[in-house]
Amino acid sequence: MMKIFKGVWDTFFPVDLPYRRMSILMFIWFFVVVLNYVARKIFVDMDTPRLYFPFSVFKVSFEASGILYAIIFTFVVYFTIKYKLYSNILNTYILGISLIVLANMSLGNLELAFIKPISGANPGSIGLQYYHDAIKIDSLQPWLSSYNASQEFLLEHTRTHPPGAVLIQNLFFSISKDPLWIGAIFLFLSSISIILVYKIFIELGKDNLFANKMALLYALIPSVNIYSLATVDAIIAMLVNIVILGIIIIVDSKEKKRIVFWGILSAMAITAASYLTFGLTFLWAVVGVYSLYLFYVHKNKKILILLSASGILMLITVAVLYQVYNYNYFESFFTASRLMNPHGYMLFAEPLNYFATRIENIFEIAVFLSLGVVAVLTTIKYRSKNDLYHTLAIIAIGILSLMFLAGAFHTGETARACLFIVGFVLIFLKDIPSSLLTSLISLAALQTILMQVLGDYFW
Repeated sequence: MMKIFKGVWDTFFPVDLPYRRMSILMFIWFFVVVLNYVARKIFVDMDTPRLYFPFSVFKVSFEASGILYAIIFTFVVYFTIKYKLYSNILNTYILGISLIVLANMSLGNLELAFIKPISGANPGSIGLQYYHDAIKIDSLQPWLSSYNASQEFLLEHTRTHPPGAVLIQNLFFSISKDPLWIGAIFLFLSSISIILVYKIFIELGKDNLFANKMALLYALIPSVNIYSLATVDAIIAMLVNIVILGIIIIVDSKEKKRIVFWGILSAMAITAASYLTFGLTFLWAVVGVYSLYLFYVHKNKKILILLSASGILMLITVAVLYQVYNYNYFESFFTASRLMNPHGYMLFAEPLNYFATRIENIFEIAVFLSLGVVAVLTTIKYRSKNDLYHTLAIIAIGILSLMFLAGAFHTGETARACLFIVGFVLIFLKDIPSSLLTSLISLAALQTILMQVLGDYFW
């Protein structure tokens, strides 16, 4: 028994992690938490969380019935690492889905894991999820035709997103309106990212074992694990991962058919994601800046062609939807912007909240990436080689930072809303030792299961 305990302990607290750096990060986190708490006492109108900074959406939630699932999760991770069960992508994919389900079931039951994120409502209030608007749709034509006129009167989530966020759920209603069914479909769609991450690292020249490990790490990163089971944001992340993979293949491949296939698929993914969230202006900016970088620095115009093709496809869909359904995409974008910023640019309208929530945004993403991943990312000796794809990741981080400066995501919740950044961040880890990657998997798993057991992150 003691041997098993020691094995589990050594698995989840490996010796090769940068513990000193992790301690420094935890001290900084604690300092900012205290600073936020004091600031909230002085400035009562601050929007940041009072007690649980930087968790913008969080409440303590513990169900004894979830402990069994947490124990099973722990031992699955232990045996996976001990016996290298991630030997091929099929095993890794099955393990990834299983660990996402087990960790979410540690919330206590199917209701909390699958159903509440889709159709749940706070006690004593009406529902505000996309599901509650989707279930009201009797016919697509009149609903979409009146979307621009009725947008500001829709529920809180729906009115600040394109109609695709609601319609994707309504599409699945043709089979069943059961939230459990919707949650299962969302899990399947989002889990495709596990395979995509594997393919990304194969295309980056990593061996099969490393790529499988990275795919497993992706499934265990807290933000991915918590929000992959039943959120539109995880589907958006999957579409973004298609584009990341497409860019790598298009830049490197010399096979014309392969380039054309991934170019078309990437253009379709960018367009589809744009109808799920207006936040995908991020991806348009990343592809745009990266295409110009490749064109002017490396005389490579492939991504510039991808950007042009994506723009044409997007404009065609905008025109068709306007002609057929009288839906104006750009009008709904400006309406959403006005609803999110009713008092104008946040820096001028609410300067204190602007600066406080900028810090909250950054820290929330960092915490949900896992402490180990952030520690390695901030350690110079593990820095990835400065190549074309390191530059792509830097551009993505830079664009997201500019969005923060512009006032985006001023209500926090960046762990879920910015789930699309995870695929780019992992590129920074492409040159770390394989043994260290194993350690990151175990620590991410430990942080994820503790977060899942102790908290609820949906509203």
